[in-house]
Amino acid sequence: MGIEKIREAVLSDARREAKNIIDLAKKNSDTLLKRKKQEIDEEYERIYKTRVQEISDEFARKLVQFKGITNKKILEKRNTLIDRIIKRAREKVLNLPEEKYMDLMARLLEKTAFNTAGVIQVHKEEKDSFTRLVERLNKDRAENMKLFIDDKNFLQDRGGFIFITKDYEVNQTLDLLLSDLKKEMLPVIAKELFKDSMEK
Repeated sequence: MGIEKIREAVLSDARREAKNIIDLAKKNSDTLLKRKKQEIDEEYERIYKTRVQEISDEFARKLVQFKGITNKKILEKRNTLIDRIIKRAREKVLNLPEEKYMDLMARLLEKTAFNTAGVIQVHKEEKDSFTRLVERLNKDRAENMKLFIDDKNFLQDRGGFIFITKDYEVNQTLDLLLSDLKKEMLPVIAKELFKDSMEK
């Protein structure tokens, strides 16, 4: 009987100890499982954020690249269009009837020469027309403010003139006037073309 009680007591203690060990192991296992699950969740969150950032960066890079290519194509088309407009304007001025063309040159010459004497350099083909214009303008000018045609040096291209005084010269050739006009037009057109992309 005594041995049976001892055996029962030992078994009871062993069961209790085993239960405590199992409970502790289960508790530790649950804690470990929660910690590992949290670590895995945090790792997946980090990987997710990293991938999202990489995708976002790649998208932004490709968008910038695409905008750059698009803007370059727009600029090329703009420049081609402006060059075509300038070329047409040049042809239109040069193909004006002589009277209208010389009226334009007269206004330009009066504004440029104002009350100053000087020599006017023109294209060889336009020398006679400018000679008549200068004779007409000189009628109303004082002797010390007379204009003269340079009959030794001529412009390479038709259209406009160069006004030369003893102190300075003013280039009023059609090519330079249209080139200046083009420079003025470029920023205005660029601003209009890229207005939307600058506002975003």
